[in-house]
Amino acid sequence: MSIITNQQTLSSILNKNFKLEIHSHNLLCISADFKIVSLRNSFNMSVKDVPEGIARLTISDNEGKPLCERLVYIHHNQKQ
Repeated sequence: MSIITNQQTLSSILNKNFKLEIHSHNLLCISADFKIVSLRNSFNMSVKDVPEGIARLTISDNEGKPLCERLVYIHHNQKQ
């Protein structure tokens, strides 16, 4: 997963705490804390515990204010 910002925003959010939450079927599946340390921030996150289907990813600040939200489709590859 990558979280990308721009140069104008970077100075105001650098090294601040944020939370990423992944909800599926209106249930919280994953919650992770992270910091922005550069323009492009990448990390691995397992979604094996997120049910297949549409999931909502929300990034919030340290006061819980939502800053960004995206819908994604989770598809688990199952070898047969």
